[in-house]
Amino acid sequence: MGLFSFESAETNARNRTPIVKGLAQKLNAQYQYGIRGIKEKFDIGSSEDSNVIFGEIKGFEYCFTEHYHRKSGKNDHSRWISEVSLRLNDEFPDFEVSTRSSALTGAGCAIVLGLPFLGIPAFMIFQVIFIIITGLTHKTGFSLELIFPILIFLAITGIFGTIGWLIVSSGLKTYRQVNNQGKYYIRNSKFKEKYVILTDADDNRIRRIFNDKVCSKIANSIPQIERINCSKNCLKTEFGSNEQLSYPLCNKYLAPLVKQAEIFEDYDYDSDSLL
Repeated sequence: MGLFSFESAETNARNRTPIVKGLAQKLNAQYQYGIRGIKEKFDIGSSEDSNVIFGEIKGFEYCFTEHYHRKSGKNDHSRWISEVSLRLNDEFPDFEVSTRSSALTGAGCAIVLGLPFLGIPAFMIFQVIFIIITGLTHKTGFSLELIFPILIFLAITGIFGTIGWLIVSSGLKTYRQVNNQGKYYIRNSKFKEKYVILTDADDNRIRRIFNDKVCSKIANSIPQIERINCSKNCLKTEFGSNEQLSYPLCNKYLAPLVKQAEIFEDYDYDSDSLL
């Protein structure tokens, strides 16, 4: 069942069940259909119609999910979505470590994408003003028939304006965080040159996590780390576009997460608690 299958998401997923069950055995892990019991634990946002593999590796619990996404709009397409989540043993706040260049590129793209959404409300407001002025200057005055289209215009203006502002503000927020890395007092020059930490967590917590030893391990990691995504105490990675679970791909995406987890776990914190 591939990219252009017209079968339901559930049918596509269940057709893969025997294959994923065999894969779970090969990984010495467990299989289940659906995300019950693991959604919160591994911060999984997958469809209920998912093939799931969960197990343990080097003292860390992990979870693979795979589901079939049906096309839902003009700019969307049907595809398989697979991801892996590895749960950390200590308690960590949400954060993302990204290369400085990737963070700035993402922020710039968000602003460029959001500006047209803000331009549409400006155009719509101009149209509303034009309609009102035209109606008021007409001999018959302002027609009540104009109220409904004006309300529609204002509703569309609000929707597009909100979307645009959320996208643009997200990009601006990233820019501010990139330019305010000094508050974490990171001393490793190699880390500071290449990476940035994006988070809403308390500054002191981040300083205690990203000590000299951690920053050094990240900066000197081979192969080079491009991104670390910690959400709800889990390190997460989404597979490539339209990739299904397989033994080589599971190893490919799980191994870097284990290495990342070991960076944060295999050392002594300056205090007993991160909280």
